[in-house]
Amino acid sequence: MEEEKSQTIQKVKSFFPYILAIVCVASLYSFEFFQNFSDEFVASENKYKASIKNVTTALNKVKNEATETEAYAEYLKAREIKDKFKSEYYKIRKEEKVFGFKSLQLFMAEFGPMLCFFMYSLYMLFRSFYFEKKNNGMKFLHGLILTGPIFYFYWMFQPFQDVSKMFYYFMTVFSVIMMVFTIYLITKYRNHRINKLKENQLELAKFAFKNTKPEKREEMLSTIKKVARNV
Repeated sequence: MEEEKSQTIQKVKSFFPYILAIVCVASLYSFEFFQNFSDEFVASENKYKASIKNVTTALNKVKNEATETEAYAEYLKAREIKDKFKSEYYKIRKEEKVFGFKSLQLFMAEFGPMLCFFMYSLYMLFRSFYFEKKNNGMKFLHGLILTGPIFYFYWMFQPFQDVSKMFYYFMTVFSVIMMVFTIYLITKYRNHRINKLKENQLELAKFAFKNTKPEKREEMLSTIKKVARNV
């Protein structure tokens, strides 16, 4: 009974990362399945824009009829001052922009959390390949989480111009696959080196033990055990 319960718990644990991965993907990309705005909002916005055009047309008629008046001369002076400040404003606004964001603060508000998710995902992937080699669910989970920051990095820095959104998704998935594969190769190479080092140490220990005087072998065996525990 206890064994069956233990097996059930293990199965739940093994499937949990996949369930969590689905939740993470849904939270990251579910916005794609929603309209930017409702049809009612769009219709209302179009009516409002049309009314602005009507007001602008009517105002232009008033300006034309008031061309020779003192009020029109004051209007021109005010507009000249406004145009000067407008030019300065647009110049400063352009200088304040960082990668398409209006300011460094707004850029960091988007970039900072994504960088945090990126570093966390990389750390967990390295950790999974090192210490949880058989737990593919954790690798799958953090690989999917990694798609989030990668996609937003492409969106922020815009390395690809005039391409469809699907291309961004393709590059995101491709980049993550390549990163996960690279992490796998790095950890595999390191594990190979560690295993090779352990084999060499074992051969050295065997040689040392064989060539140790009988009365010193117990001391040598104790030393070998200490070294083996620290490897």
